[in-house]
Amino acid sequence: MHGLRVLTVLSAGLVLIVAAAAQAKVAPIFALASQKSHPDKIKTFGYLLGGVENGRYVSDEKLAETMKEPQTYTFYGFLTGQTGAGTLGELRPDDVCPENLDVRLPTAFTADLAVGAAAGWPVVPRVAKRLLRYSAADRRAVADTLKKLGLRKSDVVIKEAFRVDLDGNGTDEIVLTAEKIYRIDWSLAGLRSYSFVLIRQRAGAKWRNILVHETYRKKKDDVFWGEYSVWSIGDLDGDGRMELVVGIGGWEEAWIKTFAYRDGKVTEIWELAHYCGV
Repeated sequence: MHGLRVLTVLSAGLVLIVAAAAQAKVAPIFALASQKSHPDKIKTFGYLLGGVENGRYVSDEKLAETMKEPQTYTFYGFLTGQTGAGTLGELRPDDVCPENLDVRLPTAFTADLAVGAAAGWPVVPRVAKRLLRYSAADRRAVADTLKKLGLRKSDVVIKEAFRVDLDGNGTDEIVLTAEKIYRIDWSLAGLRSYSFVLIRQRAGAKWRNILVHETYRKKKDDVFWGEYSVWSIGDLDGDGRMELVVGIGGWEEAWIKTFAYRDGKVTEIWELAHYCGV
């Protein structure tokens, strides 16, 4: 069994940064998160996920070899749009997982999402709206998903929800995170625990529930990987459709996963993934 997140994200989620210098063909993509490492200290980390070149994704390993010169970045919030521009710190191996590369910023970011506008397209073409109240239909969607996972007896708990037109067809989807952890102790999740990200898509007069990614413990041998959260939503490849960036925080391991939403289906973008295990 795995426990829960070791880091506390202070901003509304992940902050994305996409940058493209005039001389560079590849636009690097960073995931930024402000984290509390000490009661009096807030640090912002930028994790290199990969990049985009002519609409194609490039892995962080290939991209890192070309990132010798400083580049200019534009910052966005997926709940606010563009918030500013600037440069990042030195790219260096992560302290805990040196196979990954990151940057350190001197101050915490208040934006929920930051994406480099120098990529040449509007990275946040449609701003998301955070839902402060959850409808009965949202709760039924979570309950129906739990039944399919074999977790009928688990409590229905919605952790966060956003309304946004992901594919640009003029109709909003609802992106939500549902989670209930029955703790064995402070670091271990017991049976019936779950955490997942779900897209609710309107199909005519009805709604479809599309599971993005999940972890749950139905049986004793099931591994609970950690807490899910929507870190960002943005158009990362310039096609007008928005991708989802999801954080999974475990006790000894953590992931950042990126998903494409196309024609009612979800596909993980392997090139834009970040993993750190202790």
